[in-house]
Amino acid sequence: MRDEQQRFPRNGRLELAVNSYCANVIRRGEHLLVDDVRRLPAVGDRNPTAALGLVHYYGEPIRDAEGTVVGTVCVMDERPRETSSGVRMLVTLMRDAIEDDLRTCTEVERSEARHDELKTSARRLLDAMARSGLGEARALEALGFSADDLANHQRLAQLAQPAQPSPSA
Repeated sequence: MRDEQQRFPRNGRLELAVNSYCANVIRRGEHLLVDDVRRLPAVGDRNPTAALGLVHYYGEPIRDAEGTVVGTVCVMDERPRETSSGVRMLVTLMRDAIEDDLRTCTEVERSEARHDELKTSARRLLDAMARSGLGEARALEALGFSADDLANHQRLAQLAQPAQPSPSA
């Protein structure tokens, strides 16, 4: 299809209207298949997406790591059609890939937050050791700490340091 024939610009977005197909998928939390909305006049008359000439729709909900519906993956067409199992499978694969990415992002955020918590705890521990006179290797050696213990203490001190800003290129 040539660009001038497209009703919507490439990578364009539609505002999510209350009665649109995607809004229904989000609200219901389950897939929606409409082969030809013109066969459902009660729906088509109130659906702003159908008013734009999109009479065929298949969409599935996208869920975040907590199971909340956060969007949809869909296919639409100006022509009525039956949705093949191949198209349904492709939409499902795209949805699964997006959900996997969302879960990964959530896991990374949680991991980074936990890492920051551990660094804060390590700094507090090292500060407490320093205030009590146990911040120096000599004091720890005097208490019988092994070379491995001292090396671990040094690594902990390095890990607990605040991140240094990277030099600008």
